[in-house]
Amino acid sequence: MNQLAKDYLNLGNEFVTFVKSKSDAELSKPGPENEWSAAFAIHHLADFEIHFASRFLRIITEENPEIQSYDESLYVDKTNYATRNVRTSIETIDATRKQLGEILSNLNDTDFDRPTKHAEKGQIKLSDLIGYCNNHIKNHLDQVKSSL
Repeated sequence: MNQLAKDYLNLGNEFVTFVKSKSDAELSKPGPENEWSAAFAIHHLADFEIHFASRFLRIITEENPEIQSYDESLYVDKTNYATRNVRTSIETIDATRKQLGEILSNLNDTDFDRPTKHAEKGQIKLSDLIGYCNNHIKNHLDQVKSSL
């Protein structure tokens, strides 16, 4: 199995295990000044895991697809982070990581070099995007830990 795929699975498991061990009250506690609560970070991560999954699938199945960037600041209000169920978002992260982890684990090494055109970053490879995704969940795990 490719190391990026292993990291993708392991980081997802680490994040999900950590947040599942916390109570809803802990996760909903307001974050530090000008920072999201753990629950908001989890909702954000759930939304963007779906985006990453869609991008991965397009790169795997299409020839050099163009992928768009997203304005994450719109999601807090437009998708109602304040009223969403944090356990549903945790399950979304877990299920998405498991599904995509299985797909990534079955790719051959050359598949990780498949190209895509990112609206902001220009020409990148699947491996680059997986690396961004892995860094994304690492950063949010740190954010969640610091907010508790």
